[in-house]
Amino acid sequence: MKDFKLSAKALSHDDEKLEICFMALSKDNKHERTDFFSDEKYFLSIDISSAKFNATTLYLDHEPSFENAIGKITQTKHEQDGIKCKVQFFKDVEQSYQAYLKFKNGLSDSVSVGARADDYEVITEVSNGVELEHIILKNAEIYELSAVWLGADPNAKTINQFKKETRMNKKLNDEDIKKDDELEKDEEELEQEEDKELEEDEDKKELKSKKLSARLAEQQEIARAGALFGKSELASEFIAKGKSLAEFKDELLLSQQREIKTFSTKGARNCMSDSNFSLAQALKLQAGVIKSSDLRFNLSEYQKTNTMLELPKSFGHQFANPFNGYLNDNLKGATHDEFRADLLVEQMRIESDILNKCRMFAGLTNEIVIPKDLSTLTAEKVAYGTEQASQNLDFDVLKISPVTLRITVKLTHQMLYMSDFDLESIVWRESVRAFKAKFENMALYEGYGEVGKFVGLFATNGIARNDNYMKAPTFAKTLDFENALISANYDPSNTEFYANKTDINILRTTEKSANTGIYLIDKDNTLAGNKISHCQTLKKGDMVFGDFSNLALATFGNLRMSMLPQPAGLYILEAFYDVGMGVLNEKAFCLAQNTAI
Repeated sequence: MKDFKLSAKALSHDDEKLEICFMALSKDNKHERTDFFSDEKYFLSIDISSAKFNATTLYLDHEPSFENAIGKITQTKHEQDGIKCKVQFFKDVEQSYQAYLKFKNGLSDSVSVGARADDYEVITEVSNGVELEHIILKNAEIYELSAVWLGADPNAKTINQFKKETRMNKKLNDEDIKKDDELEKDEEELEQEEDKELEEDEDKKELKSKKLSARLAEQQEIARAGALFGKSELASEFIAKGKSLAEFKDELLLSQQREIKTFSTKGARNCMSDSNFSLAQALKLQAGVIKSSDLRFNLSEYQKTNTMLELPKSFGHQFANPFNGYLNDNLKGATHDEFRADLLVEQMRIESDILNKCRMFAGLTNEIVIPKDLSTLTAEKVAYGTEQASQNLDFDVLKISPVTLRITVKLTHQMLYMSDFDLESIVWRESVRAFKAKFENMALYEGYGEVGKFVGLFATNGIARNDNYMKAPTFAKTLDFENALISANYDPSNTEFYANKTDINILRTTEKSANTGIYLIDKDNTLAGNKISHCQTLKKGDMVFGDFSNLALATFGNLRMSMLPQPAGLYILEAFYDVGMGVLNEKAFCLAQNTAI
């Protein structure tokens, strides 16, 4: 699975340090979701025992940016009831201090984690007599924490956290300690009384909990739908009035009909938001299919030149259904509750196993410098009471600068009379397909095409080789890929094989030993214990074995497009995207090519 969002609650606050403790993810975080269009329900949860919390900053509304950073995550804890974190806010940063006051005064008590996972388990559960799928994410990475207005994790409890640690880290007098102990004792007695009451009326509690969970789930779907259709204020109004999801759907349809009528009667209008932008209308205007008075947005706001358009960040949202998610055979993508500016790249990564594994740096504006750890540390025995010379840490840096990739999409004059959505769908689909091929080719073979910059994996110095493997593949030669990484002191636990479909079929029919019926690629689609995936960009005889999280992929700015008329009623639509790549650790790969002997 790729990314999804899950919300939880604020726990306690400290006015002196401007700190707030959150239950970022509770142990019992299972929650019901509803597909917005099909109304099918399913459960989603994270296995917290295997989850890793890598978030370092608190942002606003899942929009990670310099401007939206409002808090610093200073501490995290994995405890039995969930993953907790402590966030520090800053009084001299206006947005940060306002967020602290909102949490403190109860205007909001929720944060939402952004998580991604490649491993999952699907089980079937019965809810109110109906069988529902329950998707459990394993080994999830929590990479983002954001302040939101509504939580989706109803099991997060309001408790006092980090109390013992506070007592250890500051001096308290006897009277303070006594008061603190009395407070803890009162809280324990109160909890015992509450537990007793709950035990006496367990059935009532369970019914109330189910109703609350269902209501929260429905409110969350209303909020997501409002964000998707640019109706967040309307969604907030419906939630405040306690209206249902079905009522909100009806209102959405009516509002869309009203907007269509407004566009047709008023003609040209100022660009109120990026949701009004239409690439199809811009193309039709250039080709003379429509008049400028027919535009429903301000074209000049998106023109870089007379023929060049810079597409807004929101373009592409309409081609992805966040409620169904990007669920394919490999379940590579999960539901996206919030969209990011790199949606084009996200779609390419969903369709490409190689790009999906790359380390992503999106939304950049300048050259990025990334540290590379080239250290080779070894464990050594040291006699008790003696000293051992320290081992040197070897660091380098990787500089990634932008290069412009260009692809073309061919259109006919007749296609410009299609509906706006159908025309934009074709352009989007063909752009994703063409850029995916460009990105993979850049990663494997072409690189930047400039001296002194990334030249593609197969031309990069320092990468281990196992050439001529496909000329006569054997099990012993297969093990040489992994042995090459081990010899370079690189842990091969996250490595995979990549080859084109022809070579994979050869390996499927090549026996490990003669007349055994056991083949190099096992029934579980592994080669010598490592997963193997196909990549048609790889040439016949070329194979890659490695950990692609050591290949950095960066994007700069937005997608740009320009249409050029051609003879015979044809048009060439050029698309430009600024990207960058680089290898973080050459020891993470081993390559094979068939060479002339």
